[in-house]
Amino acid sequence: MSVFVGRKEEGRAVLLSARAGRGVVLSAPPGYGKSALLEELRPALEAWSVVLWTEKLAPFGAFLRDLFRAMWDARIPVEGVDFSKDPEKDLQAWGKRYSSNEEKAKSLVRALRRYAESGVNRATLVVDDATGVTGSMVPWLVALSEVATLVLAVHPETLRKANTKRLWMRLDRVDLPPLSPRETRELAEALVERYGVVAEDREAYLARVVSLSGGIPGEVERLIRYVRDCRKSPLYLKGGFYTEILPQRPVGRGVGHPGAVDPRPQARWPTRKGAEEGDRQRHTLRPGKRHQVAGHASRLAPLVHGLPLLPQVAEGRGLGEGSSGSGPS
Repeated sequence: MSVFVGRKEEGRAVLLSARAGRGVVLSAPPGYGKSALLEELRPALEAWSVVLWTEKLAPFGAFLRDLFRAMWDARIPVEGVDFSKDPEKDLQAWGKRYSSNEEKAKSLVRALRRYAESGVNRATLVVDDATGVTGSMVPWLVALSEVATLVLAVHPETLRKANTKRLWMRLDRVDLPPLSPRETRELAEALVERYGVVAEDREAYLARVVSLSGGIPGEVERLIRYVRDCRKSPLYLKGGFYTEILPQRPVGRGVGHPGAVDPRPQARWPTRKGAEEGDRQRHTLRPGKRHQVAGHASRLAPLVHGLPLLPQVAEGRGLGEGSSGSGPS
């Protein structure tokens, strides 16, 4: 079950433009919810016309294949290809008949023009990520905009690309701002319920998420999912940080006698490199102090700092009953 909050004005603007037959460019940085908004609007768009949904604009050859498959699903016939019950077979037949991207694009434009002239509302072509647009694609996108209603999601910087102005001038622009504090709080509450995150001071926790996320929906979910993923393992809050208590480890000289046990708690903090390699580095944490992770201050540290998820932490004690929680300096 998806969680969607806000964006009423922006969604209304997209629908009004699409139903008027004007294309739309939905502009926002990553994490602002472009894809989520388009998915939310999908039923309303489908109630108005056939929706041809594609994921990416680049590479252009892959986009054309995705568009052909969407047209196959909608049963919009393409000249020279007799649709069967096997989409992959028909896709191969289309590729053999039209070998180059230029020929493929022409065949799809012609098919959509015939469909638009048949007396029905012309198709709506949605591209979930059109950031890869290039100047060489623009003539074909302009041609598609004349026979279908385009809805393109892009990064704002994409609108400044060379030789693309001709395309953007044909589309209504809708910008996604950050969510309001109230909407951010509503989204955070819904995600906390969805992921089962438990905090004794729920109000302080939610307020911290709202503050750190800056109203960016993707950041709200990232922060909450990080805490959720941590709490799946034996993680506890100690000195303002989530700390994974590992089995005590034997140490050698300098601790009293051979085979002595080092009582210091350790934590496993994911690093950027470790995330890519599926690895983690160990760091000894000292309660109440900030620690650096791979040269960066942990983003989660201020999130959980001061949020007493365990009673003994709230009372200033360590994790063990009666423990002071202090480590060697």
